[in-house]
Amino acid sequence: MKKQIISCAAAALAFVGFAGCEKTNIEYVTKPTTMTVGEVVECELNPALPEPGDNLYVNGYRCPILPTGEAGFHNIPGAEQYVVHTQEAVMVEGTKVGFGIPSTQTYREGGLSKAACPLYALTDNAGLAHIVFKPAVGALKIVIPPSGEEAFKEISSVEITCKAYVLTSDLQVDAATDETYILGNATQKLTVNGTINILNGAEVYCAMPPMRFLEDLTVKLVNEKVTQTLPLKVQGQYIERGKALAVAVEPQWKVLTPYYGSANCIVVAPGSTEVEFDCAPHTSESLTYAYTKNDKGELLPPADEAAQPLASKAEVLWNDVSKDFITGVQLTNGKKSIKAKLSGEKGNALVAIRDTKGNILWSFHIWVTDIADHDYGNGYTVMDRNLGAVSIVPGTYQANSLLYQWGRKDPFPSGDASASASASHKLYKESGETSLETAVASNSTNGTVAYAVAHPTTYIKYKSKSSSGNYIGNDWMIVYNDALWGNPTGFDNPDPSTIKKSVYDPCPEGYMVAPNDVWWKAGSETSIFPAEAEFGAGEGWVEVNKNKGLLVTINGNRTFYPASGIYNRSNGNLQDIGVDGSTQKSCPIKTKSNSGYIIVKGKKPDVAKKGNARGNAYCVRCVKER
Repeated sequence: MKKQIISCAAAALAFVGFAGCEKTNIEYVTKPTTMTVGEVVECELNPALPEPGDNLYVNGYRCPILPTGEAGFHNIPGAEQYVVHTQEAVMVEGTKVGFGIPSTQTYREGGLSKAACPLYALTDNAGLAHIVFKPAVGALKIVIPPSGEEAFKEISSVEITCKAYVLTSDLQVDAATDETYILGNATQKLTVNGTINILNGAEVYCAMPPMRFLEDLTVKLVNEKVTQTLPLKVQGQYIERGKALAVAVEPQWKVLTPYYGSANCIVVAPGSTEVEFDCAPHTSESLTYAYTKNDKGELLPPADEAAQPLASKAEVLWNDVSKDFITGVQLTNGKKSIKAKLSGEKGNALVAIRDTKGNILWSFHIWVTDIADHDYGNGYTVMDRNLGAVSIVPGTYQANSLLYQWGRKDPFPSGDASASASASHKLYKESGETSLETAVASNSTNGTVAYAVAHPTTYIKYKSKSSSGNYIGNDWMIVYNDALWGNPTGFDNPDPSTIKKSVYDPCPEGYMVAPNDVWWKAGSETSIFPAEAEFGAGEGWVEVNKNKGLLVTINGNRTFYPASGIYNRSNGNLQDIGVDGSTQKSCPIKTKSNSGYIIVKGKKPDVAKKGNARGNAYCVRCVKER
């Protein structure tokens, strides 16, 4: 029997026009005015169905889904069957329809997202009232076990790669036979992004075309603290339409931080003519980047020797004395130590090690000076000078210290206020005068620890004053990190027993950056600095040739806090020598917008819970590890 598809109005006219006529063998089928999303055939992908606001596509026509859940069908020509699908097609030919499988997909708990899983159906007019869809794709299901660690409760992406085959592509499916064909636009990388909670485990569905794997894959799980790269043994297995191939992974959730040497600052006694120190590669397994040791008390070796090679070369980046201050830098002890000749003068130098390609692997601060310890009477033993100062004579430029951006291990030089409040000391290498690199603005490339380590003479300016996402205003890092100096919660909960020196700490071995309560009296938040009325003879805000600082007695120890200046977060310039002697703390403030510091700009330092931009560089005072 021949069928004739007509609209409802045409059906009414036909009934009137043929009244009283003889019977014919034409059957009239009324074309509906709407269609309704029904369900997906039972499958392992648990795909999301389209909702009001989404579109359906019928025989090449786009039909928006209305708030009622129905899609209008008025303008679509009637037919005996319809190919209906949920994504715009890359091609339509009869019952064959082509889709693009995205190489970047969005995580959806328990199944595939709508964008990653195109659905299709071949139906007649009656079936439009409750369309039953089929998925065009299959999926690789990555099964991630529980991390069990709050620090590793989430990952932000799953990235799968292959060497030569296909992970996503354009895909053709024949709605009449369900046969599929890979069309083109093949990619060798598939990424699923989202907030993926793995505290109790997770299953991440990755949409792929039906196929047989000709090789094993690699998967990368990205957590804010660590990235795990793992193998996926899938060679010879199949992705089938509507099915999920489950593959379990076994990540080891611990932070593996590569570093070199046993301290970032090496103190040398004045008059010494030689220095030799450790520059061997090591690994930290600490969430706060502490120097991790084995049962024998030895620093851990590299986790990946290929990725963390021995140094190929050592060289002086700068010193603040003369071209003869440090010379003859060389690698010794199987390239695990650095040895250099010294002039015997007091001063500072920055020495770097490089790989075979010339990239800086790490750098070390050589500090030729006398140091002594002061007992502050509150449980802390504190250096008698700021980090980098070579004198404690009040008001002299030699007492001005080096300056540090919060969380960075490498110093920037101060200067002599009698010459300029905004000009650093001259810098030298063996070949003569040198200078710092041009400051750069923070972005996704250079606002990172890796960039800072590889560019120790480059000041990193802030990106913006405003916070957004994981960026905090005025920070040099593009994604904030509270643990860089080993004391992420110490601003509000100062507890020396919880602090372990970080591999990014700039202080010498046995010392660490001062925590929040160093400048408090024992058992209180009262300033340890004496009031002006308690100053001894000659104490207070002293000045010699425009170089200034605070000279006071703390628990019987006369000590000096120099106004060494700051580096400005917005332009990377040195300023306020002889004006500002503010000093960093190892902890950020609770709001994560600033680093902790004490304000030293006159006779009365402010040691209350203050913070300032992490992008600025201030003085550092080291304390004995406890």
